[in-house]
Amino acid sequence: AEWCERKQLAAQLLQQAAQRGHVQAMAWTAYCSLMSYEGGTLDKAAAAAWAKRASKAGDMLGRAALAHAYLHGKGVKRRSDKAYKLARESAERGDPFGQCVLGACLQNGWGVTKDRAQAVAWFRKAAAQGDPDGHYRLGVCLERGAQADAELAVDCFQRAAVLGHAWGQYELARCLQHGTGVERSPRKAAEWYRRSAALGNADAAHALKQQKDTRLDTRS
Repeated sequence: AEWCERKQLAAQLLQQAAQRGHVQAMAWTAYCSLMSYEGGTLDKAAAAAWAKRASKAGDMLGRAALAHAYLHGKGVKRRSDKAYKLARESAERGDPFGQCVLGACLQNGWGVTKDRAQAVAWFRKAAAQGDPDGHYRLGVCLERGAQADAELAVDCFQRAAVLGHAWGQYELARCLQHGTGVERSPRKAAEWYRRSAALGNADAAHALKQQKDTRLDTRS
């Protein structure tokens, strides 16, 4: 509880700094809320507005956050062409989140021709800088690609999960539930599902309910 309170306080301080015109605070405020990280409390439209201001001021995280917003229609109309352009600018300037968004564009063919090899390369660059989304996306590629490595994938999910990434937490829970690349542990799986659900991940909430229902059926 204390840890959550600290994150909420940090988010409040960031928002206050953003309101005073601090560009990096604008970018971080947008990033945390758009990605639904612990402490990110703004609605998507407000978060996108901060991302626009930070991007206009030349902040590369702000540019990446705006690219993410355009990619998924968070607070703005979906525009994959704009998302790709902004993401490439941010990624080439070394921003790890920009590298993640660019990788996602290349992986899915959003605003650009699909190129899985290039996508993985950008995810690796982001993960090497400690970006939680980079760890998560690299984990997905490692688990489901042609040269799958479940244990390495779990390691990536674990790194993303401890950094507060909702989907990293979900994937780690799924692996723990089924024993994919890691020793099976329904108890640990339930804990990570809970943490992911608390960040608004509906799939995690559904998985947690299913897990509870399965235990009840087994006992009856």
